Amino acid sequence: MQWSGAKAEVVLKAKRLIDHAFAEKFDLCAISDKLFVNRSYLCRVFKKETGMTLLEYCNKKRCEYVKGLSTQSELPFRLSPSITQPQSRSSRWMRP
Repeated sequence: MQWSGAKAEVVLKAKRLIDHAFAEKFDLCAISDKLFVNRSYLCRVFKKETGMTLLEYCNKKRCEYVKGLSTQSELPFRLSPSITQPQSRSSRWMRP
């Protein structure tokens, strides 16, 4: 068996899921469920293969998106809080 190939495939699929839904609320459970893997395993493998956590990767994609918007348009625009504010476990407790 090629475990390293399976790990790389899980990471690649996780990246694709995040790339297509980075503007939505980050949900580790949903990602792991879609990939049919354990959350802890997904986090561990992703960190080992990429050097960053899933949330860091998601926030990086969000920043790249916003950066791309600012270079594509000369018009001023207002950033949506869902794009600019990082999601964390503690943030859900601070919402009204």
